[in-house]
Amino acid sequence: MVSVDAVIDRYHESAKAFLVESYTMLSNVFCFIYMGRCGIWLVFSETKDKRNEQLSTKPHNF
Repeated sequence: MVSVDAVIDRYHESAKAFLVESYTMLSNVFCFIYMGRCGIWLVFSETKDKRNEQLSTKPHNF
């Protein structure tokens, strides 16, 4: 017969591992979303700067 303490210890270990895994996954997801938003913003601002440069370097035809 398995003692109650052993079962509780095993449950605590698995619960701890599960919490660590879910926390790591959540932090990775949040980091991915955050970095994705920053990447989109960076690409958008770069293309905007390039567009402004093209507009300013084009000769104006009056």
